[in-house]
Amino acid sequence: MRSVSTLKQAHTSGRNVSTRTRADIFDMQDEITTRLARTVGIELVAAEGRRAERERPNNMDAVDLAMRGWAILNQPLSLRRDRDACKLFEAALRRDDRNIEALIGLALYHTNDLRTFASTNRDEQLCIAEKAITEALVLAPGSALAHFVHANVLRMAVLHGCVGLTGSRRLPVYPREQTFSG
Repeated sequence: MRSVSTLKQAHTSGRNVSTRTRADIFDMQDEITTRLARTVGIELVAAEGRRAERERPNNMDAVDLAMRGWAILNQPLSLRRDRDACKLFEAALRRDDRNIEALIGLALYHTNDLRTFASTNRDEQLCIAEKAITEALVLAPGSALAHFVHANVLRMAVLHGCVGLTGSRRLPVYPREQTFSG
């Protein structure tokens, strides 16, 4: 883990970890915990996706397909693999059009395709991404990942001239008051 190696480096480079302030130690603990949680989350998705493919290769449900898609998207960038992930998200949505993980994954795939200039039809991909992420936000307004992907969709829309910086836009912004009403 990078955090452990950072601690070893700090110790061997002459900096004494014990002289750090309590706040620094808590910040370091938070950073280590965050990195571990992210790594464990990625590995759990990958393991579950492999298990579903091994146990039910011809009978995967929407959740299994979405997990497989996320396991692929969590790997290093590859246009071929990412297209495979997109196909899995689309298949998951054919089985369950309200699968939040598949909706978010589909929007992220299309946004990444635009971001890496691999898109062959930016208007269509932007429309698909916007529709998927809007539906995901309606179904799961508290999803941090959905809001992150939504921000990326809007960023791509701005970069590709579909949204003006003044606020005139083709894509709707998810209404904030619906998200935080209580």
